[in-house]
Amino acid sequence: ICNQVISNSATLSVLTTGIDALSSGNFKVYPNPTVGIINISSDNEIERVQIINMNGQVVEEMDVYNTEKTIDLSRYKEGMYIIKLINHNKFITKRIILQ
Repeated sequence: ICNQVISNSATLSVLTTGIDALSSGNFKVYPNPTVGIINISSDNEIERVQIINMNGQVVEEMDVYNTEKTIDLSRYKEGMYIIKLINHNKFITKRIILQ
């Protein structure tokens, strides 16, 4: 689904992705904020996880094929990151703060 807002000066497109496989279940990323270790849990299997910085760069990507994953982020700079959970070419994201 793509919704567009058109004005005289700009066009903003909002893209809604199909996230049925992940959104139909509960998922958690904790603790948030974190000092390094994050835990991810989901009712549904997670195939892949991406860690994305605020510049949009994927700084880490891993196969999971499980409903739980623990990741150590302590080697990265403090700041905000996006955790992207991927399953069957569908995804859902969560923002986390690394302190």
